[in-house]
Amino acid sequence: MEEELEDFTVSLYDWFISFLRALEILKTENYVLINDIESFNTWIEIYRDKEILSISKVLGTKVGQGGWIRTEKLSNPDYQFWKDKKMLFSDFRTEVLEKSEYYLSEIIKLNSLQNKNIRNFKKLVEKLKL
Repeated sequence: MEEELEDFTVSLYDWFISFLRALEILKTENYVLINDIESFNTWIEIYRDKEILSISKVLGTKVGQGGWIRTEKLSNPDYQFWKDKKMLFSDFRTEVLEKSEYYLSEIIKLNSLQNKNIRNFKKLVEKLKL
């Protein structure tokens, strides 16, 4: 049971970090891929056109050397899930930051701020709030 809970916690943490890093990239670039850490070769693809985001869930072969967040486009994307869901960048930013702050407050209750991952998470949230 403890191992399952630990896996869930790491997975949730990784999702938050992935979306925070994607938000950071989208401040200056117009494309980002978030690796769906629960599926094989599945990505959340986000295009930014000024204030509008187009978000898709796509199948595609891993790009580059890997990593959960990529800025290289997939060579042969397969949009078998959903494609081009529209969202305002400002709404995306607000949602990601609000949920991340709530998650941070909850993990701080359970863990020490001496934990390096929690400190880094907190720094990233604070940086993106500016």
